[in-house]
Amino acid sequence: MLPFAAIYNNIYPEPKGFNSAHIRPKSGYYFKDMGEFILPYKDVQQSEDLSKMLLAFLHSTYTNAAELANWNIKVLEKQVVI
Repeated sequence: MLPFAAIYNNIYPEPKGFNSAHIRPKSGYYFKDMGEFILPYKDVQQSEDLSKMLLAFLHSTYTNAAELANWNIKVLEKQVVI
């Protein structure tokens, strides 16, 4: 359990290499004890562009998970209805 608020992203089962994947922003990191990438909420709050920082984190962690797990991203993204 983290002692602070955070945004997180994980994948289960975790594909090989996920824990060392390059993500954005630099303040995001892999927290081994929980098996997930963490972005401290205070960093988002203090960012000049909150939306840009949050989207960078979510996009980079999702893309790494999808690629490492060999998901068919084109098919998955066709399924998304917004």
